[in-house]
Amino acid sequence: MTVVRSISRFCRFANLVPILILALLPTAYGQATFKAQLRGTVHDASGAVVQHATITLTNESTTVPVTTVSDEGGRYIFNNLAPASYDLKAEASGFKASHQAGVVLRVGQESDLDIKLEVGEVAAVVEVTGQRVLLNSSNAELGQEVTSRYVTEVPLFNRDISKLTYLTPGVTESQGFQTDQTNENFVSNGQRNSSAEVRLDGGLTSTPEAGEGAMFWAHLQPSIEIVQEFKVQTNSFSAEYGNNGGTVVNIVSKSGGDQFHGSGYLFDRRSGTDAKLYFSGGAPVPTYSRDQFGGSLGGPIVKQKLFFFFNYDRTRFNQPGTQITSVPTDLQRTGILAAPATDPLS
Repeated sequence: MTVVRSISRFCRFANLVPILILALLPTAYGQATFKAQLRGTVHDASGAVVQHATITLTNESTTVPVTTVSDEGGRYIFNNLAPASYDLKAEASGFKASHQAGVVLRVGQESDLDIKLEVGEVAAVVEVTGQRVLLNSSNAELGQEVTSRYVTEVPLFNRDISKLTYLTPGVTESQGFQTDQTNENFVSNGQRNSSAEVRLDGGLTSTPEAGEGAMFWAHLQPSIEIVQEFKVQTNSFSAEYGNNGGTVVNIVSKSGGDQFHGSGYLFDRRSGTDAKLYFSGGAPVPTYSRDQFGGSLGGPIVKQKLFFFFNYDRTRFNQPGTQITSVPTDLQRTGILAAPATDPLS
């Protein structure tokens, strides 16, 4: 019995060894599909490259800094950056420090930003004012970035974020389908409908196409309260997006910051504010009510290290429906099925 127990304990420990080894190994991350990349060259006033300059990029929301050093060619690069606004600071021996605020990176953006250092004391700081619009300089992807301003300020029917895809040039509704269906059946640049791919924080939420003419379904429809921004890519995107053939909707959710922020909301609709239908013949407006309410809260658990974001969203609605049908006659109720049914309108 003692031998069996010892073997059992050894086996359980042996199963934990690979997990412990993997946990202690350095982690190598690939560039996630929704992450951003920033790179550039550090040079002086004459255009010569500056080696071994320290570049620090700080997320303005979380205040979490990341640091890198320029190589022999003065080049630097930051990978896997969350879409956000950043502070950039560059320092090198014999040069004034350079500081630039408001470096905004969007979903999947890969941009170049060169840094110019002036000769002087390290304690002196050169403030770079004015926001620069960073371009995606590494590929020719076509599409539209929908920022948090659109997400929160544009009126949305039923607060459905997928309706904002129509802000993208070349995207239109498919003939014969309603946009409020679960399978947002839009057409992008003349491609076949039902060929979109939807991602949330890099993970697929849509099913791959199931053959010619099949529908795609987005199984997770995030509340607009948790959406920071998203990008609709309509053409020339890379092979990493391979599940569907038409359009990629890349959504990024909010994350908590170094300060607490929250929201509360209630959107309600009542039949008392609805107009009568033109062809209703003066009949009263059917009773209808719809309430969508909830709230969100985000903030730090451990400042500059661990953050959270929570959202609760609920919808209640009461909508009557009218159906015209036939009812059994008295003879049919006795088992004589040859008798015609009664028309309730006659």
